[in-house]
Amino acid sequence: MVAGGAQREWARFTRSFRRHPFDLHRSSAGLSQALEECRKLAACVLIVDFDFLVNSHPPAELSKIPEFGRPVSVLVLVENESDEILEFLLCRGCMGVLQAGSTPARLRRAVNAVISGEIWAPRKLLSRVFQNIFFRRDPRNLTTREFEILALAARGLTNQQIAEALHIGRETVRWNMRMIYGKLGVHDRQSASALAFGTGLRKPVLPEIRLSKKLIESAQVAAKSSAHRRG
Repeated sequence: MVAGGAQREWARFTRSFRRHPFDLHRSSAGLSQALEECRKLAACVLIVDFDFLVNSHPPAELSKIPEFGRPVSVLVLVENESDEILEFLLCRGCMGVLQAGSTPARLRRAVNAVISGEIWAPRKLLSRVFQNIFFRRDPRNLTTREFEILALAARGLTNQQIAEALHIGRETVRWNMRMIYGKLGVHDRQSASALAFGTGLRKPVLPEIRLSKKLIESAQVAAKSSAHRRG
């Protein structure tokens, strides 16, 4: 089963899976519907493009992937394999990553591996990611930037307001929020904020509190200015 942006490699897939025991299907549906289609099959690997997966679906929808489990396995095509990307995908129930443009033989090996329950990723990369997962599930290990963003999100600021306050792009805020969710093992802002600020594991120090106040004031001014321009 192929869905989303992965359809651009359809010709490669047809060459890779045209022989028994593979049966190739094409889906133009969103993630939830594609997963439902997969579940109707005996054993299915859903191949999706990374951009389609993360840019077209909110975190709440990505969190549905583990609900399907076997016989549905999600394999993600990426341009570049990295610790951050693989950790993000594994924490959301995906079974591995595969370099876009891989040979037909490599595509078949990856599909056979995930169908059998294996995770498909380079061994060294997978080892680093598991070490990160085991040792970084603690709010104290958020980066300074991630903590700044989460502190503002916890106070109700939107991604756009946070971006304006920190003078960064909105997509940068979205990506950092996804990394925060992955590190803390949660899927929404409320849970992330409660874990970071409500458990006693990580309390903001005085300079950070002052910084947050300044950022909030800056964001509020930016929001009022933006609303005035639109009006």
